[in-house]
Amino acid sequence: MKKKYLAWMVNGKEILPNIKAHDFIFKKLSDKFDKIYYINIFNLNFFKNSKSEKIIIKEKIPHNIIYYEPKSLIEFKNFLKDKELIAICNFGKDLEDLKKHLILNFLKIKFIQISNIGNIQWSYHGHDKQSFIKKFYFRAIKIYTQKFINLLSIIGLAPRIQIRFVSNLDNINAINKNKFKKLMYRLKLFYAKELIVVNSRAYDISKENKSDISEDFIVLLDYDLDHPDDLLSGAKYTKKIINDHYNQLNNLLENFSNKIKKKVVIAAHPRSNISVKKKYFPNYDVVQFKTLDYIRKAFIVIFFDSSAIIDAIILKKRAVTLCTSNLVRLARDGSNKYSSNIGIFQLNLDNIDYSKIDNIIHETEKRIYFYDKYINKHILPAGEESGTGYSKIINTIKERFF
Repeated sequence: MKKKYLAWMVNGKEILPNIKAHDFIFKKLSDKFDKIYYINIFNLNFFKNSKSEKIIIKEKIPHNIIYYEPKSLIEFKNFLKDKELIAICNFGKDLEDLKKHLILNFLKIKFIQISNIGNIQWSYHGHDKQSFIKKFYFRAIKIYTQKFINLLSIIGLAPRIQIRFVSNLDNINAINKNKFKKLMYRLKLFYAKELIVVNSRAYDISKENKSDISEDFIVLLDYDLDHPDDLLSGAKYTKKIINDHYNQLNNLLENFSNKIKKKVVIAAHPRSNISVKKKYFPNYDVVQFKTLDYIRKAFIVIFFDSSAIIDAIILKKRAVTLCTSNLVRLARDGSNKYSSNIGIFQLNLDNIDYSKIDNIIHETEKRIYFYDKYINKHILPAGEESGTGYSKIINTIKERFF
């Protein structure tokens, strides 16, 4: 008889950013399960891949989470001979993932999905200056393939998600308000057979984090100009554009720091090259994997488009979202979404009047009033009486599958 194991399944060269992004839930899962497999299906592709660039560092994960990277389908099948996996799906539905979905359908793995980040979800369709062919190619990779995989799953040619844990009430409301979608959901014809509302990861972390909250820093959540979706859509940043962008940012931070009398800290993205970032911000501390720590100590948080802003929202921190003509639509659209959907104050780096910083700060304080609506729909959708999201996730997994 096969033994059941929980698994966390990813697809990618870079392992460390994924581990750091999900370290909270890893620790909670490891407390409740004897052994968990962290499986990287990077090699199960249409074409042969090079070896993954990062080897997992054991000290970065709990002792009972075991890293496994099958080199081929045959090796993976042998691995599963005495195991039944309940796998948390943490990889996408892009074109490069298509073969993996087809393969996994024959391995009888039960999949669940955790979508409890609490950030704004939106579709990016490519930037304005793309040719029709490039725009179609981008959409084929990022949008059409997702719909195709959804269809394959419904007709039994790709694995279905048994349960998807969500913290976005918009998904639920969209189903309830549409008779066709409501019928489809009742007949279990969505990619995920069942949606369960849970409180967000940001709420869970905030509830359990006992560290001090202060207003000591100006914190910039830096945006990577080499964002994969930017590059895929054909974005090209010349040396002049890059220099102009960071000159604008440094000018902004200098003016804010001089006026507010607060120290500046740059929070780099987990996948960023930290040594390069330090060259772009020579006058400020640049940190990595400490974003939440500094958000808790922020007087104001400045960002373009970042899911980490959710931690600032739940802590009712002042926030400014930036836009600039130097960046392509991905960052601009993200900034617009956070401004329009939450009410976060937006600044255009191209035409800031630094004599009005006091007015800007006052405006950010007024906008905190709008956070509650977003918190109730995206961060605390199940209500405080429901408790932490991770406890509901773990209890449900154990009750349904173990």
